[in-house]
Amino acid sequence: MSSRGTLRRTLSTLVAAALLAVGLLVVIPSWWAGAATQTFSYTGAVQSFTVPAGVSSIQVVADGGNGRAVEGTDALGARVTATLTVTPGQQLAIYVGGAGAEGAGGFNGGGVGAGGGGGATDVRPIGGAFADRLLVAGGGGGSALLDSPGGAGGIPDGVAGADGVNGGCTYGGGGGGTLSGPGAGGTFFGCSGSQANGQAGALGAGGAAGWSHGGGGGGGYYGGGGGSGPLVSAFQRAGGGGGSSFADGSATGVSFDLKQAGDQSDGRLTIAYASTVTFNANGGTGSMADQVSAVPAALAASTFARPGFSFTGWNTQADGGGTAYADGSTYSFASSITLYAQWSADVTPTPSPTATPAPTATPIPTPTPTPTPTPTPRPTTELRIVKSVSKGQQLKALGRQVLVKAVVPDSEGRKAIKRVRTQCYLNGRKLTGAARRHNCVITTKRTADAVTVKATPTCSVGLRFRTRIVAKAAGATRTVWQRNWGVAADPKIPCRLPGNG
Repeated sequence: MSSRGTLRRTLSTLVAAALLAVGLLVVIPSWWAGAATQTFSYTGAVQSFTVPAGVSSIQVVADGGNGRAVEGTDALGARVTATLTVTPGQQLAIYVGGAGAEGAGGFNGGGVGAGGGGGATDVRPIGGAFADRLLVAGGGGGSALLDSPGGAGGIPDGVAGADGVNGGCTYGGGGGGTLSGPGAGGTFFGCSGSQANGQAGALGAGGAAGWSHGGGGGGGYYGGGGGSGPLVSAFQRAGGGGGSSFADGSATGVSFDLKQAGDQSDGRLTIAYASTVTFNANGGTGSMADQVSAVPAALAASTFARPGFSFTGWNTQADGGGTAYADGSTYSFASSITLYAQWSADVTPTPSPTATPAPTATPIPTPTPTPTPTPTPRPTTELRIVKSVSKGQQLKALGRQVLVKAVVPDSEGRKAIKRVRTQCYLNGRKLTGAARRHNCVITTKRTADAVTVKATPTCSVGLRFRTRIVAKAAGATRTVWQRNWGVAADPKIPCRLPGNG
């Protein structure tokens, strides 16, 4: 056995054992036990989820499919936990990865091999492609023989498959997929006769094994490479690499782990969400925090005040024409709603009549000059920044991020967002046309009173972004918001200009 094969096999075994220990702990929010949940199991086809009314974020736990081991233990798929920002009514496509099988890769990107690679589990917009995925849990690599196992799914990078050795011939295992590229196909050396290298992975797919006798690569954000192998299947052959895992740059609470050893072989995806009640003073004063719950609960007692009025309860419509709720009554929290305070004018007693006094002579007042009125200053337009990448914070290459989300709360239905412009610069030079399309992916969603700007840097070296928003409400002076961001150099991805290679 060569020193190279021994080293790779030892490292693969140690890494897999360490990752398994980490994978036994899954971070779940405190309200998960009572949250509304929906679990998607493997079906071999795309499934869908529609975001319920009032839900603005969902907690997702996704498991990738295991890589099939013809001998020994299957390579575990990854487990990714994250909170994703969503909008009510948004439709998401759910791809649940299948476990690899003997001679076949698992659904959603598992590579073909004697032991097939596990398929990835991902979430993307309906009709979205690989590049549109919001979250990916990588699949494990396949394997054929006990002492050359496949690599585990990514946390976030996939683990390389182990080498196989037969006499002086070494069959290289497939490389693990990463966030920046696929795993390389395994290569053989010191061999004679008919041998074949494994295929490299690709975006969303694991590579096939050499002669289909090695292990297939696991599917993932980028797939793992297939293991190399001989024409004669009885000889030693190598394991496939695990696929990488991914979470969108706007996701929060992200963790990368492995499935537990006793979990299902196929992938799985669970979505959980809680509902929110927002309290509106409806003419009163004061403030109340939103109430969030995933189970029925008593509504928070009103702390609003309104001089000359008494609080009488809540209603789903400001004019009282909707569903009424008493103060402190129980709400199901099956969906998110806004409750408006209801008020009743206090009764003022009629005063008793008093005798009219005799009139007295009124002296003629000395006229005083009328003062010149002081002009009332115009208010400044309120541009409320709901969410933004902090000043000085660097963007992530290859990750889609919300640069800024802003609203004009008092627009009264009129067009208040006057201008939105996002530009990117490479070493101080503003990019336009094809140069901008190659290096900066920018999307702007704009309404009369709100705007959301998202960006995906496709490179990192010398790239900067700048967003400028001009807002002006009726009767108010305009407000300008501007911010610049650089792109983190890790990973270091050079930018390119059309025609420069």
